[in-house]
Amino acid sequence: MRVLTVVMMADARRGGGLAERAYQLTRAYARAGGPEVSTELLTLDLDLTDARIAPLAPATLTPMPCANRRFYLPARPGQVAERVAAADVVHLLGHWTALGALGFRAARRHGVPWVVSPCGSLPVAGRSRAAKRAYNVAVGTRIVRDAAAAIAVTADEAADFARYGRDPAAVRVIPNGVAAADHDRDAGGAFLRRHGLAGRRYVLFLGRLNRIKGVDLLIEAFAAAGAAADGWLLVLAGPDEGLAAELRAQASALGVAAAVRFVGVVAGAERTEALRAASLLVVPSRREAMSIVALEAGVNSTPVLITDVCGFDEVARCRGGLVVEATAPALAAGLRQLLARPDALAEHGTRLRALVLAEFTWERAAARHLEVFADVVPAVSAGTELAGRGTRGCE
Repeated sequence: MRVLTVVMMADARRGGGLAERAYQLTRAYARAGGPEVSTELLTLDLDLTDARIAPLAPATLTPMPCANRRFYLPARPGQVAERVAAADVVHLLGHWTALGALGFRAARRHGVPWVVSPCGSLPVAGRSRAAKRAYNVAVGTRIVRDAAAAIAVTADEAADFARYGRDPAAVRVIPNGVAAADHDRDAGGAFLRRHGLAGRRYVLFLGRLNRIKGVDLLIEAFAAAGAAADGWLLVLAGPDEGLAAELRAQASALGVAAAVRFVGVVAGAERTEALRAASLLVVPSRREAMSIVALEAGVNSTPVLITDVCGFDEVARCRGGLVVEATAPALAAGLRQLLARPDALAEHGTRLRALVLAEFTWERAAARHLEVFADVVPAVSAGTELAGRGTRGCE
């Protein structure tokens, strides 16, 4: 079975959780499906590096030049049709993208079944609502409604499919995962030394600095909880999306500027070190399909304080931290409760790690995706065409 995954970006720094889901699933398909499954990731060539591409092998990554960085238009649309025609099934991740629309049209033209995974993006919300409505009229509704199958990241997201003409009960729910092996690395204390954190207790935020991620709520909560007075630091790690100056001013106005550290993008072994050395990870998002960084914290035995709109309420079920409302007062109360007993944080982290390793790995998610794909490509999945058609590996 030849699986083509289509996503606008594959670099997690720019594309966030959607890019990471597409990337990690593509890596995991070969391990989950064996030699009878070949996989390809079709994406725009934005910020891709050799270090990002190499771990995908034996999967193939096909980067497409970007003609317009505002609307993310591929320079060679015909290339999309070529890759779709060579696939047995097309997996479209996200919504509202030109690349997804091209993938849909090519799949329909060549008779290739497509599966959709909007990953929380179906609601017409946020910016450019008029443009989003126009997109749905042109192609978006048909992409979702006419897909051979639909996948949601959480049970709550499944309800979003109803307005596109799909029965939410028929939507498959497959949560995000984590690649535990990616965190078996040692930065040798480089992250801690660089930012003066060796021997310090800190609360970590790891994500993009924008309004949706709720970093402003976290700073307000950190100040209200009085954590700085107790010697705690708040470390904000991630790319600035135009909010950093405002956040610095907020921290200063609240009297906690000295305790708030902006450390920029953290990747690779230093990302693991930042997570592992943190006493607590906070995910204060106002909206999120399902937090991947919370899973990364779990695999590093770091407990989590997370809002109830992040698709990971299992944190409360396993007592791996706390789930609270997406408000500054609720986050402040959560911080007070968890930081009041620093000795208990390790116990929360141990429980969260056990849950993540048992239920939330990319290998597990990939196997479930392959089951969905096999259902919509019955001849290939049954083995009746494999011998004649062959499979396409890494080029």
